[in-house]
Amino acid sequence: GYPQLNRHTITASAEANGRISPSGTVRVNYNADQQFTITPDQGYHIANVLVNGLSVGIFGAYIFRSVVSDQTIQVIFAADP
Repeated sequence: GYPQLNRHTITASAEANGRISPSGTVRVNYNADQQFTITPDQGYHIANVLVNGLSVGIFGAYIFRSVVSDQTIQVIFAADP
């Protein structure tokens, strides 16, 4: 096969009580965009979205734009009051 040059990895994870899609190790072409959809389970809500360990707020979707390096995204959920 061809070498996987100019590709990067986004590692996507979600804690219990929800999911992120796609999840796991996501390969992205150099300078491409990659969108993630975040869905809490019933009775839960998104508490935080962390990109490369830093909070970026509370969103149901997140787009990495013009990916030029490896990245991480992690979602934290909390029970509804």
